[in-house]
Amino acid sequence: MPLISTITRRIPLWVLIVGALSTGIAPTAAHAEDPQTRMTVVNIDKVLSEMNERKEVQEKFKTEQEKSDQEAHSKEAEVQQLQAKCAQFKDGTEELRKAQQELLEANLKYRVWAELMTAEFARKHKQQMMDLFKKIQIAVAEVAQKHGADVVLADRPTDLPDSEKMNADEVRGFIASRNVLFRAAKVDITDEVINTLNARFAKPAK
Repeated sequence: MPLISTITRRIPLWVLIVGALSTGIAPTAAHAEDPQTRMTVVNIDKVLSEMNERKEVQEKFKTEQEKSDQEAHSKEAEVQQLQAKCAQFKDGTEELRKAQQELLEANLKYRVWAELMTAEFARKHKQQMMDLFKKIQIAVAEVAQKHGADVVLADRPTDLPDSEKMNADEVRGFIASRNVLFRAAKVDITDEVINTLNARFAKPAK
């Protein structure tokens, strides 16, 4: 398998953003106890799954990875050809020495290329994540302000896990990770946030 593939295929972009949002907009205890505080909720998983810009970003990233994989296969084939060339010569001959030098240089070039590509993919991935995160935050704030909300909770509905397959610490961690235990439908602004993001993406600012 190409060196670049084993490093760049990591956690999906949307998973990283969900974690960032869940950490960034969770309420403080003071807000939760203030009866005057107005709250709304956003289903972050749904926003990301229906966010058109996120879909396009993921598709472009996938295309770039596939192109990189093809180039990696080509470079690997070159190295294999040089290995086969070395096997054709007898030990101690000048031909073998030259072939081994070629193989060494090709291997080094391939590894340097793979490391550079990995670093570039990581940089792009991080920047894309931050750009999407900022846009989601802006859209959430705009919609929340329209509703007169003071706090927006990141709602990530999940089915209750099978506690028989979890230890006590895992169950405690699951419970602690829940930002919303109950919400009325009227406080959910998820669809409005999605519509705002998609409308903005369809008509970028000039």
